[in-house]
Amino acid sequence: MRTVKDKYIKARKENIPIDWKNRYLGDYIELVSGQHLEADDYNEEKIGIPYFTGPSDFTNDINKILKWTEKKTKHAIFEDVLITVKGSGVGRLHFLELKKPVAIGRQLMAIRSVKSYARFLYYLLEFKAHQIEVLSMGNMIPGVTRDDILKLKSLFPPLPEQQKIARILSTWDKAIEKTEQLIAQKQLLKKGLMQQLLTGKKRLREFKGKWKRRMVGEIGTIIRGASPRPKGDLRYYGGNIPRLMVEDVTRDGKYVTPRVDFLTKEGAKLSRPCKKGTLTIVCSGDVGTPSFLAVDACIHDGFLGITDLISTIDEDFLYYQMLRLKSRIERSATHGGVFTNLTTQILKDFEIELPEFEEQRKIALIINKTDDDIMKEEHHLMLIKSQKKGLMQKLLTGAIRTKP
Repeated sequence: MRTVKDKYIKARKENIPIDWKNRYLGDYIELVSGQHLEADDYNEEKIGIPYFTGPSDFTNDINKILKWTEKKTKHAIFEDVLITVKGSGVGRLHFLELKKPVAIGRQLMAIRSVKSYARFLYYLLEFKAHQIEVLSMGNMIPGVTRDDILKLKSLFPPLPEQQKIARILSTWDKAIEKTEQLIAQKQLLKKGLMQQLLTGKKRLREFKGKWKRRMVGEIGTIIRGASPRPKGDLRYYGGNIPRLMVEDVTRDGKYVTPRVDFLTKEGAKLSRPCKKGTLTIVCSGDVGTPSFLAVDACIHDGFLGITDLISTIDEDFLYYQMLRLKSRIERSATHGGVFTNLTTQILKDFEIELPEFEEQRKIALIINKTDDDIMKEEHHLMLIKSQKKGLMQKLLTGAIRTKP
């Protein structure tokens, strides 16, 4: 039988608190594997119990649940941790707070706490997310097995400390949720403003003039990007001149700094160099998405650019108008096979509605203010998520201890 001294020496070697245990997850949980149901086995009439097929169904709002089943099947219960174990989203978690049992599909498993505090278990699994992701790699279809989960080694503090750790991290989760809701509200406000102000349905009090329809080719010069060939040739690629990619636009939004691909000076000669502030439009892929270059950069043949705008056009107003009309621009593009292509001529001939310059400017300022508010909240969200991550690292390893 080990003495307290033996336990102390072992804990010091493993660099963990003496009263914490380093155990397999399987020592503390029950694991319930999901079961596939055929389409005829579930309904949308809210008959039976809810049915979650995958992470897209995760919610604790019973009014948002679409699939229900009367079939006897594997199910999760209140305070189980649902984990995605197959396909896209492997490792995605959900802490189930519905009082009603939930049937689960084979893409999911329910992790049921037996010897640990349920919400602590959720945070422990969140902390292990990268490890779970690594375990899922190497298969044609990403996935983790029952043994992968049961044999995860984890640190377990005494139950009272688990509860305190969970309460602390829950505070950060509530702050994250509140900020996400605020961002969603502001995005909805922006959408409404764009729909009202950019169509003339709602006019600013001081303006009465009639809006005019103009083709994009009449208000600026339309250029198409270019790419040096062959792709990857070291004469052209791997230098220090940034080249815009769709991935950059998806990441940055309105003002884009290319960080994915770079050209040499020779490569830039075979591409399309553009000045900082150029309005670009995706013409292949996520067709119609506009953005401004935040730096001088090249654009490849998956982009169009609008340069040399006439003096009666406010560039921010044009950006928001193009953003509002994105789906219409996409429909105007040519569709062949799996590819959609927005040509230079199609964009030149595309018509937009324009008020006088001063009204354009004031409309753009109003929407810009909403954009700035959203960016501030998104920055705050990143900050509190980073704080939570740092807390998890310290609390779940015993680097800092909660007070008794």
